[in-house]
This record gives sequence, structure tokens and C-alpha cells, in this order.
Amino acid sequence: MLHRIGFAMALADSNPLTSIVEVDETYIGGKPRNPGEERAKWTSKVPVMAMIRGMMERYRRMRPKVIVDVTAKTLQFAPGENVDRRARIMTDKQSSFPGIGRFYDGGQETVNHSEREYAQGDVSTKTVEGFFSVLKRGLNGMN
Repeated sequence: MLHRIGFAMALADSNPLTSIVEVDETYIGGKPRNPGEERAKWTSKVPVMAMIRGMMERYRRMRPKVIVDVTAKTLQFAPGENVDRRARIMTDKQSSFPGIGRFYDGGQETVNHSEREYAQGDVSTKTVEGFFSVLKRGLNGMN
């Protein structure tokens, strides 16, 4: 199963995502093997960023990408050639994302989860968060 997930993440689509693109990141893996085992919170987790096009499309296009870290520099430049420069970017209000909108003509719209804001008009990150939820549930089911 992990090989298939890796293969799917490596598939190249030369067309950049356009229109509205949701961008978010998460950490995957790293659960302690023994229930009482102490471990630093992020030591063996892999940071993954995902970009998903469109809110109302039936078949959404998405691009998961393993990233080195979740610093502002990495998150601002990680979309790279995967997202068209004319796109409108939607993110959560994490401190690493401010400034990403200056690279895109459509700018950046945010929601602030810390204030229990999950949608603001047509601005949301529900689709990309749903993708992460399905991915993590699938990986947990393999244990």
C-alpha cells in the first residue's frame, strides 16, 4: 500500500493547478511503537504539503508533496511549478503562510482555525484537510 501511495504522489502532471487552489501541510507517521514510549513530538514525522484545485469540481486535481520542513521559506516556494501564477491561493492562517499570495495574481485568502473559523464566504481549506484525513485514516488502517 505504501508503494502505491508513493507512486501516486510521484505521478507527474505537467499542467499547473489554476483558478482556486487550497494549500495546506500536515505531518504523517511517527507514532511510538510502545504505548509508554516517550518521543519528541515531531522527530520521525514526515511533513507533507498538498495543493488541491477547485472547490466545485467533480474531479479535483491535487498534488501532494513531501517537503523538507514547514518553515515560511519552504512553504512559500514549495508550490513552485505546480500552481499557475494566476491562481487564487487559500490557506489557513498559520504563521508560515503569510506572504505566499504575493507570488500569485489571485492573491491569498485565509481562514483562522484558532478562532474557530473554518470558512469565510467561499474561502475554505476543507477539501485539502479532507484529503489529509483520508490519507491518514488509510495509513492507520494498515497497522
